[in-house]
Amino acid sequence: MTPKRSPSEQLSRTTVLLVDDDDVDREAAARAFARRGASDSLYLAESGAQALAMLRDSALMPMRPTLVLLDVRMPQMSGLEVLAELRKDPRLSSLQVIMTTVSSLESDMKAAFALGAKSYIVKPAEYEKFADLVLDAAEPAP
Repeated sequence: MTPKRSPSEQLSRTTVLLVDDDDVDREAAARAFARRGASDSLYLAESGAQALAMLRDSALMPMRPTLVLLDVRMPQMSGLEVLAELRKDPRLSSLQVIMTTVSSLESDMKAAFALGAKSYIVKPAEYEKFADLVLDAAEPAP
């Protein structure tokens, strides 16, 4: 029988790319991962273009993420546009993507699911709660 791993051990085996233009949200997620001893498991991108570059170049991101947390509302390239690009790229089309946003617009949600998002999380106003949501989404199922 395989011994059961602690949540921290499980999280350390998960690689997450968080794509968010909000500095505060990125920092809250980084602090939350660090608190759980999994700061090496989190990669951060501040734009859709940066995320796509990281995902397409192993020199920028040596570990393929097991999960991408993607903000819907970003300047220049929205999260929905990034998700569409991921789905068109055969090397990236199978990535699990969870959309994150402050918007609860049903049209955004429908578009995300139509493009193959795994889930859609509306960010709470409190950054620590957002960080906890990020961690919960990143932890693999037992």
